[in-house]
Amino acid sequence: MRRTELCTKPPRFDEDLVVETDAMTLARWHLGEIEWNEALRLEQIRVFGPRDLARALPSWNLSSTSRIS
Repeated sequence: MRRTELCTKPPRFDEDLVVETDAMTLARWHLGEIEWNEALRLEQIRVFGPRDLARALPSWNLSSTSRIS
């Protein structure tokens, strides 16, 4: 099983995926107040890395209130 981590500074190994956002946007998405694709469209969230991982990332949010579109 792969684990996800939140890093506030670069880790000592290569990242699989990098997400740039602010704390408010991340919290709003986690609470279901903003949809993932809307945050991407508004450039409030930016994702760098392999496309398959970037597309899967929203499903990693375990919050039952979050919406993925």
